[in-house]
Amino acid sequence: MKYECDMIRDLMPLCADGIASDASGKALQAHLDECSECAAEWESLRDGKNAFPETEVPEESRQFAKTARRVKKKNLRRLIAVALCTVLAVGIGALWYAMGICGGRFSPETTSIRLMKLCQVADEFEPLYTDSPTLRKEKVCFLKYKDADTGSPAVIAVDAFGFGPLWFASTIYGDTVIPSEKGVFSITEPLQFPYQVGYYFYVTDPAVQEIRMTYHDKVYSVLPKNCQGGICPVYLEHYRYQSVSGDISCAAYDADGNVLYTMQDQTWVHA
Repeated sequence: MKYECDMIRDLMPLCADGIASDASGKALQAHLDECSECAAEWESLRDGKNAFPETEVPEESRQFAKTARRVKKKNLRRLIAVALCTVLAVGIGALWYAMGICGGRFSPETTSIRLMKLCQVADEFEPLYTDSPTLRKEKVCFLKYKDADTGSPAVIAVDAFGFGPLWFASTIYGDTVIPSEKGVFSITEPLQFPYQVGYYFYVTDPAVQEIRMTYHDKVYSVLPKNCQGGICPVYLEHYRYQSVSGDISCAAYDADGNVLYTMQDQTWVHA
Protein backbone atom coordinates (compact mmCIF):
# COMPACT_ATOMS: atom_id res chain seq x y z
CA MET A 1 0.00 0.00 0.00
CA LYS A 2 2.84 2.39 0.87
CA TYR A 3 4.44 1.81 -2.51
CA GLU A 4 1.15 2.50 -4.27
CA CYS A 5 0.63 5.73 -2.26
CA ASP A 6 4.10 6.99 -3.33
CA MET A 7 3.24 6.38 -6.96
CA ILE A 8 -0.12 8.14 -6.64
CA ARG A 9 1.44 11.15 -4.95
CA ASP A 10 3.96 11.38 -7.81
CA LEU A 11 0.99 11.59 -10.20
CA MET A 12 -0.82 14.27 -8.22
CA PRO A 13 1.11 17.32 -9.58
CA LEU A 14 0.62 16.09 -13.16
CA CYS A 15 -3.08 15.61 -12.64
CA ALA A 16 -3.42 18.95 -10.86
CA ASP A 17 -1.77 20.69 -13.83
CA GLY A 18 -4.01 18.79 -16.26
CA ILE A 19 -1.17 17.16 -18.17
CA ALA A 20 -1.60 13.57 -16.95
CA SER A 21 -3.25 10.94 -19.15
CA ASP A 22 -6.84 9.82 -18.66
CA ALA A 23 -5.68 6.46 -17.33
CA SER A 24 -3.51 8.21 -14.70
CA GLY A 25 -6.48 10.38 -13.69
CA LYS A 26 -8.73 7.36 -13.26
CA ALA A 27 -6.09 5.51 -11.23
CA LEU A 28 -5.67 8.57 -9.01
CA GLN A 29 -9.40 8.86 -8.39
CA ALA A 30 -9.77 5.14 -7.66
CA HIS A 31 -7.00 5.36 -5.09
CA LEU A 32 -8.38 8.50 -3.46
CA ASP A 33 -11.71 6.71 -2.94
CA GLU A 34 -9.94 4.10 -0.84
CA CYS A 35 -7.11 6.10 0.84
CA SER A 36 -8.08 8.99 3.14
CA GLU A 37 -4.45 10.15 3.60
CA CYS A 38 -3.88 10.53 -0.12
CA ALA A 39 -7.29 12.19 -0.47
CA ALA A 40 -6.29 14.80 2.13
CA GLU A 41 -2.97 15.31 0.31
CA TRP A 42 -4.83 15.78 -2.95
CA GLU A 43 -7.20 18.39 -1.49
CA SER A 44 -4.24 20.29 -0.02
CA LEU A 45 -2.49 20.28 -3.38
CA ARG A 46 -5.58 21.53 -5.18
CA ASP A 47 -6.16 24.27 -2.58
CA GLY A 48 -2.57 25.46 -3.10
CA LYS A 49 -3.07 25.65 -6.88
CA ASN A 50 -6.10 27.87 -6.44
CA ALA A 51 -4.59 30.07 -3.71
CA PHE A 52 -3.32 32.65 -6.24
CA PRO A 53 -5.81 32.87 -9.06
CA GLU A 54 -4.97 35.04 -12.04
CA THR A 55 -6.27 38.55 -11.66
CA GLU A 56 -6.48 41.39 -14.16
CA VAL A 57 -3.73 44.01 -13.85
CA PRO A 58 -5.17 47.39 -12.91
CA GLU A 59 -5.01 50.15 -15.54
CA GLU A 60 -2.85 52.31 -13.24
CA SER A 61 -0.23 49.54 -13.03
CA ARG A 62 -0.13 49.14 -16.80
CA GLN A 63 0.33 52.88 -17.30
CA PHE A 64 3.09 52.93 -14.71
CA ALA A 65 4.89 50.09 -16.51
CA LYS A 66 4.61 51.92 -19.85
CA THR A 67 5.97 55.11 -18.30
CA ALA A 68 8.86 53.21 -16.75
CA ARG A 69 9.73 51.70 -20.13
CA ARG A 70 9.63 55.13 -21.82
CA VAL A 71 11.87 56.64 -19.15
CA LYS A 72 14.30 53.75 -19.52
CA LYS A 73 14.49 54.22 -23.30
CA LYS A 74 14.90 57.98 -22.91
CA ASN A 75 17.72 57.54 -20.43
CA LEU A 76 19.40 55.05 -22.77
CA ARG A 77 19.22 57.55 -25.65
CA ARG A 78 20.69 60.23 -23.42
CA LEU A 79 23.51 57.93 -22.41
CA ILE A 80 24.29 57.12 -26.05
CA ALA A 81 24.19 60.83 -26.95
CA VAL A 82 26.58 61.69 -24.13
CA ALA A 83 28.97 58.91 -25.22
CA LEU A 84 28.92 60.10 -28.85
CA CYS A 85 29.50 63.71 -27.79
CA THR A 86 32.43 62.61 -25.65
CA VAL A 87 33.99 60.65 -28.49
CA LEU A 88 33.43 63.59 -30.85
CA ALA A 89 34.97 66.04 -28.40
CA VAL A 90 38.04 63.84 -27.91
CA GLY A 91 38.38 63.44 -31.69
CA ILE A 92 38.12 67.18 -32.29
CA GLY A 93 40.63 67.82 -29.52
CA ALA A 94 43.12 65.34 -30.98
CA LEU A 95 42.61 66.81 -34.46
CA TRP A 96 43.12 70.34 -33.14
CA TYR A 97 46.30 69.26 -31.36
CA ALA A 98 47.60 67.59 -34.52
CA MET A 99 46.83 70.73 -36.52
CA GLY A 100 48.77 72.76 -33.99
CA ILE A 101 51.96 70.70 -34.09
CA CYS A 102 51.80 69.62 -37.76
CA GLY A 103 50.57 72.85 -39.30
CA GLY A 104 47.28 71.27 -40.36
CA ARG A 105 45.44 73.36 -42.94
CA PHE A 106 43.24 72.87 -45.99
CA SER A 107 46.01 72.72 -48.62
CA PRO A 108 49.50 71.18 -48.67
CA GLU A 109 51.05 74.58 -49.41
CA THR A 110 49.48 76.40 -46.45
CA THR A 111 50.23 73.40 -44.24
CA SER A 112 53.92 73.44 -45.21
CA ILE A 113 54.19 77.20 -44.69
CA ARG A 114 52.46 76.94 -41.32
CA LEU A 115 54.89 74.25 -40.14
CA MET A 116 57.91 76.28 -41.28
CA LYS A 117 56.64 79.27 -39.32
CA LEU A 118 56.06 77.10 -36.26
CA CYS A 119 59.65 75.90 -36.61
CA GLN A 120 60.72 79.57 -36.85
CA VAL A 121 62.60 78.97 -40.09
CA ALA A 122 61.42 82.31 -41.52
CA ASP A 123 58.44 84.65 -41.52
CA GLU A 124 57.68 84.74 -45.23
CA PHE A 125 57.53 81.85 -47.73
CA GLU A 126 56.71 81.61 -51.42
CA PRO A 127 55.33 78.31 -52.76
CA LEU A 128 57.33 77.31 -55.84
CA TYR A 129 56.14 73.84 -56.76
CA THR A 130 53.90 71.10 -55.40
CA ASP A 131 54.35 67.56 -56.61
CA SER A 132 52.36 64.37 -56.13
CA PRO A 133 54.78 61.58 -57.09
CA THR A 134 52.63 58.69 -55.85
CA LEU A 135 49.03 57.52 -56.11
CA ARG A 136 48.58 58.12 -52.39
CA LYS A 137 47.30 61.41 -50.99
CA GLU A 138 50.80 62.75 -50.47
CA LYS A 139 52.49 65.85 -51.83
CA VAL A 140 55.97 67.37 -51.70
CA CYS A 141 55.91 71.16 -51.43
CA PHE A 142 58.88 73.35 -52.32
CA LEU A 143 58.99 76.74 -50.60
CA LYS A 144 61.27 79.70 -51.23
CA TYR A 145 62.38 82.08 -48.47
CA LYS A 146 65.33 84.26 -47.42
CA ASP A 147 68.10 82.66 -45.43
CA ALA A 148 68.39 84.39 -42.05
CA ASP A 149 72.22 84.34 -42.05
CA THR A 150 73.06 85.34 -45.62
CA GLY A 151 69.88 86.96 -46.84
CA SER A 152 70.16 84.83 -49.97
CA PRO A 153 67.16 82.95 -51.38
CA ALA A 154 66.78 79.39 -50.10
CA VAL A 155 64.50 76.51 -51.05
CA ILE A 156 63.11 73.92 -48.64
CA ALA A 157 61.04 70.78 -49.33
CA VAL A 158 58.21 69.62 -47.04
CA ASP A 159 56.20 66.41 -47.32
CA ALA A 160 52.46 66.66 -46.58
CA PHE A 161 49.75 64.01 -46.43
CA GLY A 162 46.01 64.41 -46.72
CA PHE A 163 43.34 63.30 -44.24
CA GLY A 164 39.91 64.12 -45.58
CA PRO A 165 39.88 67.83 -46.46
CA LEU A 166 42.83 68.51 -44.13
CA TRP A 167 46.56 68.33 -44.82
CA PHE A 168 49.34 67.68 -42.32
CA ALA A 169 53.07 68.20 -42.76
CA SER A 170 55.12 65.15 -41.81
CA THR A 171 58.71 65.49 -43.06
CA ILE A 172 61.16 68.31 -43.80
CA TYR A 173 63.66 67.17 -46.39
CA GLY A 174 66.21 69.91 -45.82
CA ASP A 175 66.93 73.27 -47.38
CA THR A 176 69.39 74.65 -49.93
CA VAL A 177 70.72 78.20 -50.06
CA ILE A 178 70.79 79.35 -53.69
CA PRO A 179 73.94 81.29 -54.70
CA SER A 180 73.52 84.57 -56.53
CA GLU A 181 75.14 83.27 -59.73
CA LYS A 182 73.09 81.51 -62.38
CA GLY A 183 73.10 77.74 -62.53
CA VAL A 184 71.41 74.46 -61.66
CA PHE A 185 71.17 73.34 -58.03
CA SER A 186 70.09 70.12 -56.31
CA ILE A 187 67.38 70.97 -53.78
CA THR A 188 67.24 67.73 -51.77
CA GLU A 189 68.79 64.33 -51.56
CA PRO A 190 67.00 61.83 -53.85
CA LEU A 191 63.56 61.08 -52.40
CA GLN A 192 62.45 57.44 -52.31
CA PHE A 193 58.94 56.58 -53.49
CA PRO A 194 57.33 53.14 -54.02
CA TYR A 195 58.26 52.74 -57.68
CA GLN A 196 60.57 55.66 -58.40
CA VAL A 197 63.27 57.91 -56.98
CA GLY A 198 62.75 61.65 -57.31
CA TYR A 199 65.54 64.09 -58.11
CA TYR A 200 64.64 67.78 -57.81
CA PHE A 201 66.69 70.57 -59.38
CA TYR A 202 66.29 74.35 -59.13
CA VAL A 203 67.22 76.11 -62.37
CA THR A 204 68.17 79.82 -62.27
CA ASP A 205 69.95 79.98 -65.63
CA PRO A 206 67.46 80.81 -68.42
CA ALA A 207 69.88 79.35 -70.97
CA VAL A 208 69.12 75.84 -69.69
CA GLN A 209 66.50 74.34 -71.99
CA GLU A 210 66.71 70.67 -71.04
CA ILE A 211 67.99 68.37 -68.28
CA ARG A 212 68.79 64.78 -69.17
CA MET A 213 69.54 62.00 -66.73
CA THR A 214 70.77 58.58 -67.87
CA TYR A 215 70.30 55.52 -65.67
CA HIS A 216 70.65 51.88 -66.81
CA ASP A 217 70.83 53.02 -70.45
CA LYS A 218 67.48 54.80 -70.13
CA VAL A 219 67.33 58.55 -70.67
CA TYR A 220 64.99 60.71 -68.59
CA SER A 221 64.37 64.23 -69.82
CA VAL A 222 62.70 67.33 -68.36
CA LEU A 223 62.22 70.78 -69.90
CA PRO A 224 62.56 73.70 -67.44
CA LYS A 225 60.07 75.78 -69.45
CA ASN A 226 57.38 73.23 -68.54
CA CYS A 227 58.29 73.24 -64.84
CA GLN A 228 56.69 75.36 -62.15
CA GLY A 229 58.68 77.81 -60.03
CA GLY A 230 62.02 76.75 -61.51
CA ILE A 231 61.81 73.30 -59.83
CA CYS A 232 62.59 70.51 -62.30
CA PRO A 233 61.76 66.96 -61.12
CA VAL A 234 63.35 63.87 -62.66
CA TYR A 235 62.07 60.43 -61.66
CA LEU A 236 64.10 57.27 -62.06
CA GLU A 237 61.91 54.18 -62.26
CA HIS A 238 62.64 51.14 -60.11
CA TYR A 239 60.85 48.23 -58.50
CA ARG A 240 59.18 48.58 -55.11
CA TYR A 241 61.54 50.70 -53.00
CA GLN A 242 64.57 49.25 -54.73
CA SER A 243 67.67 51.36 -54.14
CA VAL A 244 69.20 53.22 -57.06
CA SER A 245 72.49 51.57 -57.97
CA GLY A 246 74.85 51.84 -60.88
CA ASP A 247 76.12 54.75 -62.93
CA ILE A 248 73.98 57.85 -63.20
CA SER A 249 74.86 60.74 -65.46
CA CYS A 250 73.02 64.05 -65.58
CA ALA A 251 73.59 67.17 -67.65
CA ALA A 252 71.89 70.46 -68.53
CA TYR A 253 71.73 71.57 -72.17
CA ASP A 254 71.08 74.83 -73.99
CA ALA A 255 68.80 75.26 -77.01
CA ASP A 256 71.56 74.08 -79.40
CA GLY A 257 72.19 70.88 -77.45
CA ASN A 258 75.43 72.09 -75.85
CA VAL A 259 76.20 70.89 -72.34
CA LEU A 260 76.13 73.83 -69.92
CA TYR A 261 76.32 71.97 -66.57
CA THR A 262 76.96 68.44 -65.33
CA MET A 263 76.01 66.86 -62.03
CA GLN A 264 78.69 65.20 -59.93
CA ASP A 265 77.53 63.61 -56.65
CA GLN A 266 74.47 65.88 -56.47
CA THR A 267 76.60 68.98 -57.12
CA TRP A 268 76.19 70.85 -60.40
CA VAL A 269 79.29 72.35 -62.07
CA HIS A 270 79.93 74.28 -65.25
CA ALA A 271 80.79 72.08 -68.20
